[in-house]
Parts: sequence; C-alpha cells; structure tokens
Amino acid sequence: MSLKEALKSFVTDTSLGQGLYRRYVTLTTLTEWYARDRLKQILSSLPSDGITNVLDAGAGFGQYVYLLGQRKGVKVTALELNGERVQSLEKGARLSGMELNTIQGRLEDLQDQEQYELAICLDVLEHIEQDAEALAALHRGLRSGGVLLLGVPACPQKRILPFMETLMDMEHDHGAEGHGHVREGYTLEGLSALLQQSGFHIEKTEYSYGWPGALAYEIFFALQHSPLVFLLGSWWYFACLHPWMMALMWADRMIPWNNGNGILVTARKESHEG
Repeated sequence: MSLKEALKSFVTDTSLGQGLYRRYVTLTTLTEWYARDRLKQILSSLPSDGITNVLDAGAGFGQYVYLLGQRKGVKVTALELNGERVQSLEKGARLSGMELNTIQGRLEDLQDQEQYELAICLDVLEHIEQDAEALAALHRGLRSGGVLLLGVPACPQKRILPFMETLMDMEHDHGAEGHGHVREGYTLEGLSALLQQSGFHIEKTEYSYGWPGALAYEIFFALQHSPLVFLLGSWWYFACLHPWMMALMWADRMIPWNNGNGILVTARKESHEG
C-alpha cells in the first residue's frame, strides 16, 4: 500500500482520521469560521432543550453533522446528493457511536414536514437550478419558529488578483463547470426577496469574504494550479504561506463588511401564532 493510499484509508476508515480531517477543514475554511460563530449565536438564543432535530442540507464532509450531533438530545439528519459522501457520513457516525439519519437526494425533493427546529444550508443553493423549490422544501421541513442558517456566494464576485478571471476561465474550459454552480451567486436584495417569497422572516444578514478573505481564497486557488506545488510539494505552502493566509482570514473575520464575496443569512419560519 502506498503512502497516499494509507493516508486515504486513515482519513476515511478511522474515527481519528475523520475527526482530524474535519478539524483541518474547519481551521482552514473561512466560511466555517463565519458559520460556526453564527451557530453559536443561534444556539445561545434558544433554550437548552429547544433543538432536538437538525437538518444539514448539503452535509458534505459532515463538519456540522458531528458538531451538532455531539449535543445531548439532538438528532441530526444529513441530506447529501453524493453517494460516496453519504457512505462516509454513515461510516463516521458508526465509528463515533453517533445516531445519524441520512438522506441521499436533492434538496428540492425533500418531503419532510415540520420536523426540524434548525436547518443549515451552506454553499448549496448556488448549485440548484430550482432554488425557490429548495427554499420551499426547507421552509416546509422546519417547525413553526424554526431557524434557517443559509450561506451563499455574493454576486458579482470581486477579484483581487488580476489573473484570477483568466485562471477560472481555464478551469472551466477543462471541465470544472465552476465547481458545479448553476449561477455565480446572489445579491443580498435578490436573496432576501427569494427567502421572503418562501415564507421566511429574515433576522440577520452578514457579508463575508471582504478583500482579505477574498485574497486568501485566490492565493490558495492559484496555488492549486501552480507547478510549484508539484515541484516542491505542499509542505512549503504550510511552512511559508499558510500562516499569512490564516492572518488574512482572521482579519476578514474581525472586520464587519458592507459588501463581500459571501452572504450569510439567519431566517426564521414564522410561528403559527404570528
């Protein structure tokens, strides 16, 4: 077994490996920093027994599945389209002894009704052609007074490095299809209108990825396509550049932005009494 295969097996087949990988994603992804801070605010505003069922719509690698699944009395449902990721989530739940319900399918096809007190949907909506149907499904699945944490890219995306558009066009020409996006993103006004049309009351909006966060993302994206990575290996990135990238991300999180490349929204399904 090669070193690469052994590392992959460690990450996918052991509880420690999966936990370390999720920790790495959390520490190196700015979206995670914003979302986790907002989650803390949401959870602190609710009674300790106020959340028993949570939906992670587009669960990915399960960062929020395991974060929320550790809370006493909370049952998490992970909705994910990718079959391999569903299997990985189920394996991780078994390894950690956590109760987890998984659904493989599209968000817009979700039929759950008034089941969840909290729904998380981060970096998912821009991948869905029928976004209004997806928001309607989230609204339908939430209980009265339930909370939605929604994150999407903003539109238009602002570029910092002058060659980024060319680099992204090259990736698109090679079949990357813009990371599977069906749209570049949303304006805050357009997203707010879409949420309100779906029956949500917007409680808080926030921009992320101002120029420091955008610059960190673009540097990392450019490095992924740089021959230096293949020639020198990734160790030099972590030794030389990663501390500066983390500093840029920290600065982005500390500054309130009037605009940015990301939008984070907290919205609520209004109670029947309201």
